[in-house]
Parts: sequence; C-alpha cells; structure tokens
Amino acid sequence: MKIKVSEMITKYKEALALSGASPKDVDAMTTLRLEQDLHDNFFSGLSEVRGAYKELKDSLGKQHTIEVDKPALKLVNCGGRAAGLVSMDLLPTLCDMARSQGIAIIGYYNGGYQSMPEVFVRLIAAQNLVGLISGNGGPQSVVPYGGKKDIMGTDPVAYGIPTNGLPIVFDAATAKYPWGSIRVARERGEKLPEDSYLDKDGNWTTDPNVATAIVPFGEHKGYAFNLLFDVLTGALVHAKSGLLVKDEKDLGGFLMAIDPSAFGSIGEFKQQTTKLAEDIEAVEPAKGFDEVRVPGYRGERFRHKVMAEDSIDIRSQIWAQFVDGCNELQQEADNRTS
Repeated sequence: MKIKVSEMITKYKEALALSGASPKDVDAMTTLRLEQDLHDNFFSGLSEVRGAYKELKDSLGKQHTIEVDKPALKLVNCGGRAAGLVSMDLLPTLCDMARSQGIAIIGYYNGGYQSMPEVFVRLIAAQNLVGLISGNGGPQSVVPYGGKKDIMGTDPVAYGIPTNGLPIVFDAATAKYPWGSIRVARERGEKLPEDSYLDKDGNWTTDPNVATAIVPFGEHKGYAFNLLFDVLTGALVHAKSGLLVKDEKDLGGFLMAIDPSAFGSIGEFKQQTTKLAEDIEAVEPAKGFDEVRVPGYRGERFRHKVMAEDSIDIRSQIWAQFVDGCNELQQEADNRTS
C-alpha cells in the first residue's frame, strides 16, 4: 500500500514522543529506524516502533561518560543509554577528531545493541571521511566454522566511502544472514535457506521455529572476520566477547573515521572513488544477473525517489503492525494520565 513518507515520519515521531524523550532523541531514533524503510531494507523500522519506544524510555535520564580520552581515541561508557543515541551524540566529535588527527576511533560499552550502523557511515561519508563501524550482535548466535555450538554474535559491519556522487556504503552481519531473518521467515510463514541455520542440537534446519544459530558468511574466511569483530566490539572496548556475553548489556562496539585529506588531496581521492564506482556499474553483467551494483547505491537511489515523490510502498501487514503499535503506545499513555 502507498503511504506518504511525510505522514510515516510524523506518525513515528508522535509515537516515540510518548516516551517522554527529548525532541533530539526522538528525531535520532526515528532516523535510525526509518532509514531501513527509506532504503528499501530487508527489515522494517515501522514494525519495530515498540522496540524504538522502549530504547528511548530506558534511556531517560541516562548519560554517557568518557573513560579514556586521547586525541584520536575515546572509550565511552554509555551508562545504559542506547548505543544508537550515544553514537549520534558523539558523531560530530568523531569527525572533528578525524580531521584533527587524520584518524579517530570511539569505542563504547554498556549501551546495548547498535541499531542501523549504515546511518552513521553515511553521515561520516557526507563529511568527506571514510567511516567504519561495528557492534557486537550477541548474545551468542553464530557457530565457529565447522562447529555445532554458537559462540559469537552476528557482529554487523558497515563502511562508508565518499565520492563525488553517491557514497559507497555497505552494511551486513558477519553471520551468513542477520539474526532477524529468523523472525521475518517466521512471520511470513517461509522456510529458511538450507545449510545456513542450526537447531539446539546442532543439526541443519530450515524451520524458523526451531533455528537457534547461524553459520558465518564465507565459510572459514567469514568465520575469521566474525571472530575478529567479536573481539573488537567486546573485549577491546571493555565489553564482553563470546560466551561471556549474557545479555545486551554486555555488548559493545566502535565507530571509526579516517580523513583521506590527511594523505593528500581529497579531490583526487574522490575522483578515484567516483571512477571506481562508475567502472563497477559499467561492467557487463554475468549470466543470470541484470546489473552490477555498487554497495549502497540501490538503497540510496530508492530513498531519493520516495522522498521526492513523498510516497513509499509499505506492505499492508507491516503498516498494520505499525498502526497497532502506535495505538497501543497511545493507550498506555492515556492510562498513565487517567
């Protein structure tokens, strides 16, 4: 069904404002969640309105503190404030540090799961910086290559590269599939892909009702990267890694920005990245493919289109879930004031 983008954003903000959060935090959380829909993402932020509301509610009155403060590095204790909100708070600081030092990294812990790292790397790339972000996707959900027991999180990674046109942007789990794919398959009554998910006994399954673990992407190579990012988003940043993760409070992550102008001309850098993207799109598609894509371009072009038309096609079931969620939140607010 067709929905006005402006209406969708307004209704989302109105629902989140019931949490009592500041307009700044409401705007930030709306951006983090709805960019999924605006980029035609596999997941929908609309169906997660109650989760977004809870993140804001749980963050009320909580503030982050900087525990390690160096020119190119900071370690942040989120203090129970949602990692996405803290990341949005610190993004200008990260970019300023990168321009000053050439590179900057902010590690954080005690902020829960990091929502939509793609949003942040796009914002970093818009500042003519290269962005790299990862957050621990635990508790445990990914098995080591060849194993039956899940040890690591899905540990998503995102990067953003500036060009003279659209930024090159990638965002994906280091698991073969995101953890949320199980929920989506369950809701849609679909089977899971073969040889990708395991049940509690370590046997292959395509049933989303019994799947409890996922294999890493890229077999042994992907497993090695999944392991690396479990350490970088856990033990390195004062959070937890592997089986030490008991719940989302144990998760951590990092944001990194690199200033290409620290190495030379930003203009020359962007000329090369622009040509690289153009050369990729000019490659003749192999048999079975319609086009060769640059990471992030399809989603960003989709966003430009729906924003210009103020119209987006949303699955009826997703919109119904969103409306129901908004009504429930409003009813709860009314009950508190009655």
